[in-house]
Amino acid sequence: MSEFSELGLSTTVCQCLENIGLKTPTDIQRQVIPEIIQKSDVIAGAQTGSGKTFAYLLPVFEHLSEALTDRLSCTETGKPSVLIVVPTRELAQQVFNSFCELTSGTGLKAACIYGGASVNVQKQKLAQYPQVVIGTTGRLLDMIYLKALDISHLAIWVLDEGDRLLDMGFSPDIERLSKKMSVRPQTLLFSATYSPGVIRFSQKYLQHPKRVQIGDENRVVSSIEERLYELDEKQKRKALSFLIGSENWQQVLVFVRKKVSVESIAKELKLDGISASTLHGDKSQGARERALELFMCGESRVLVATDVAARGLHIEDLPVVINYDIPFKAEDYVHRIGRTGRVNKTGLAVSFVTKNDEPMLKKIEQLIDHRLSVQWLTGFEPEILSQDEPEPVARKKSRNYEKQQLKKRLKIHSGRGKNRSR
Repeated sequence: MSEFSELGLSTTVCQCLENIGLKTPTDIQRQVIPEIIQKSDVIAGAQTGSGKTFAYLLPVFEHLSEALTDRLSCTETGKPSVLIVVPTRELAQQVFNSFCELTSGTGLKAACIYGGASVNVQKQKLAQYPQVVIGTTGRLLDMIYLKALDISHLAIWVLDEGDRLLDMGFSPDIERLSKKMSVRPQTLLFSATYSPGVIRFSQKYLQHPKRVQIGDENRVVSSIEERLYELDEKQKRKALSFLIGSENWQQVLVFVRKKVSVESIAKELKLDGISASTLHGDKSQGARERALELFMCGESRVLVATDVAARGLHIEDLPVVINYDIPFKAEDYVHRIGRTGRVNKTGLAVSFVTKNDEPMLKKIEQLIDHRLSVQWLTGFEPEILSQDEPEPVARKKSRNYEKQQLKKRLKIHSGRGKNRSR
C-alpha cells in the first residue's frame, strides 16, 4: 500500500506516482495534501527544495480525476478548472513539466502561458481546452483580454512563490485576475517566507486558511555546506575558474547581480577552457530554454545567471552553487543556494565576499540565524593596507604623511611670495 494513499489520494493518482518513482511523501506533502483534499484554503511555507510543487499538484490531480469521473471536465465546459500563477517563466515551465510527467497517459491537459513566447502558439494551446493553465500574470491577462482564456469558473487557484510575486510587483495583476473570477475558487498560497506583506496578501484572497509551516522560515537546509571566501573584487573572476578547475566541478550554477556581468563572466570562463551558458532577463525565451537544456544535459559545465534562476529552477542533484556576487536581498541568498541540496540531498554553496559585502553579510546572518564563517582562498588572499601593521596605524601614518606634504607646499608658496616682494 502506497504511503501516498494514506493522505487521501486515489488509486489512480498513487499508480501514476509509482510510475515516476515517487514512493514516500515529503513533510510538506504529508501536511498539505489532506487539507487541500478537504477543500480548505491553505497558506503553506516550506524551505526551497522541500517538494512543495507536488504538494499542490497531487491534490489538483486528485480533483481533476474526480471531475473526469463525474464528466465535468474542462473539455465539456470550455473553461479550465485550475489556474496556477507563478512569478517567472522558468518556474512556469518547471511546474508544467512536473504536471505532464505526473499525469502522463491520463488524458489530462495543461497549457503553459508566459511572456516572451508566441501569442498565437499559446492561443492554440488554450483552444485545446486544457484543464490546468499555468502561467505568469502579464501573459495570463493578455490571453483573457484576447478572449482566449476564461477563468470565471475555477475550482482551484494556486499562487506559487507568493513572496516573490509581491517582490516583483505583481500584486495589481493578481487583483485584476481575481476580478475575472465569477465564483471564488479554493485558493492555495505557497510562499518561502511569511513577511507582513504575504500575510496581508493571504488575508485578502484566502478564507479561513489552514496554515502549514515546514521547518523554520528562511533557514538553510542542513544538507547544504556553506563556504565563504573573502576576496578582492579584481580576484573573483580568476578565483572562479580556479575553483571549478581544481575541484573538478562538472555542473556549477553561478549567480551574479547584474545582467551586464553575466555574458562577460561566461566569455572569460570559455577562454579558460570551461564551457558556459548564460541566463538573464534580456534573453529571449528560446535562448533561455536552450541555455538550460545545454546545462542540464551536461554540454555546458557552468550556467551563469542572475536571480531570474534563483527560484523555479529545478535541476536534479545539482552539486554546486556559487554566489559570485552576494545578492541585493538577504532572502535571495536562501533561494539561490536552495538550488542545491534539494529534498535532503547534499550540496555545496560557495560565496565570494568582498569588504563592501559585510553589511549585507550581517543581514543574511540575521535572516538565517546562524554565523557564516569567512575564510581565505589560498593564492587569492585579499590585499591589506599594511602587512606589518594594523589598519588604524597605517591610516594614521598615511594622514601624517599627507600633512607633511601640505606643510612643504605651503612653505614653498610662502618662499615664492617673499622673493617677489624683494
